[in-house]
Amino acid sequence: MTLPQRPADQRPADPHAADPRPGDVAPTAPLPATSAAPVPPGAGAPPPGGGAPVAPVPGSARRRSTAGAVLTAIGVTAVVLTAGQLALNIVAHATARTRTHLQTYDAVPVVELVTDGAVEVRATSGDDVHVERRSRHAWDAPQHTVQHQGDRLVVTYRCGWSWVGVCSTSMVAELPEGTDLVVRSQDGTVRAEGALGDVDLRASDGDVVVVGATGRVEARTSDGRVDAQGLAGDVLVRTDDGDVSLRDVGGDADVSVGDGSLAADGVGGSLTARTSHGRVDAQDVARDVVIQTDDGDVVLADVGGDVDVSAVDGALAVDGVGGSLTARTSDGDVTVAAVAGDVTARSVDGDVTVHGTGEPVALEIVTVDGRQVVDAPTDPAADRRVSLRTGDGNVSYLGPRR
Repeated sequence: MTLPQRPADQRPADPHAADPRPGDVAPTAPLPATSAAPVPPGAGAPPPGGGAPVAPVPGSARRRSTAGAVLTAIGVTAVVLTAGQLALNIVAHATARTRTHLQTYDAVPVVELVTDGAVEVRATSGDDVHVERRSRHAWDAPQHTVQHQGDRLVVTYRCGWSWVGVCSTSMVAELPEGTDLVVRSQDGTVRAEGALGDVDLRASDGDVVVVGATGRVEARTSDGRVDAQGLAGDVLVRTDDGDVSLRDVGGDADVSVGDGSLAADGVGGSLTARTSHGRVDAQDVARDVVIQTDDGDVVLADVGGDVDVSAVDGALAVDGVGGSLTARTSDGDVTVAAVAGDVTARSVDGDVTVHGTGEPVALEIVTVDGRQVVDAPTDPAADRRVSLRTGDGNVSYLGPRR
């Protein structure tokens, strides 16, 4: 006997199932399955530390995409501009030419030269002013002006600003002896030689050399050394970064050095020096000496007048003073000999040693932590006074140095 077939999705009725009661809700058929879009990894996940999931902000991805495109465009533009600048500079260097121009002017009391590069000036026995302008450029030529301002001749030769290209200038001049000279240079060595009058030399980045001037000399540079010698008058020197050398200066010397040493040999007047970081050596100074240094040793010899020297961190050595001496340092030894006048020597941390002249002195000697040695004549009633003090170190007053 053949049984009737039932559909595959129908199940036989449960004979034991209870009949539906009035008010019961018939079970609903399951909903058909639907395909859902894939969920990105991490979407809807709670943030770290718990809490409700954070829904993405509408439009944030679009804003990030726009910002990235802008940054990419800026980067590409910068690369293109840099490459173009480099290529143009290569062409400029390859095509640049050196040019020289010589001009002659009537003699004037003051000559001022203004340029970007090096300047060299010589005093001659002639009656005219000769200025040779030198340049190296590819496209834009340097700007040249000549001005007569009263008794002053001003010659300017400078390059203009340019994004690309090559341009440099320099000057060589000959002036009659006794002419006052003013030089302004941006980048290059400035040199003045011969019997010029007053000399005012300034360089932003370069050495300054002056030899043989008969008037007052002022030499300034932001980055470079200063060398002055054979000067008849006073000299003022300023450098932020560079050594200073003075030789055979007839007048007073006023020196300020930011980072560099000072060597002075032969000053006919007084010497005043200030250094931030660098050693000071000075000898054969006719009059007074005043030296201040933050970090560096000081060595003095053969000073005709009074001496006042102080250091924050550095040793002091003085030999031969015609007047009185005051020497102070916070960290370093103090050594003194052959001082004709009174002596005051102080060190916070270091030995203090003074060699007397052999004549009795009124001595004051103090040390907080160290030995005291006295091996020279003393007399409380003596006219000359010697005061020696140190916080941590030995203190000695000895006889003349042999």
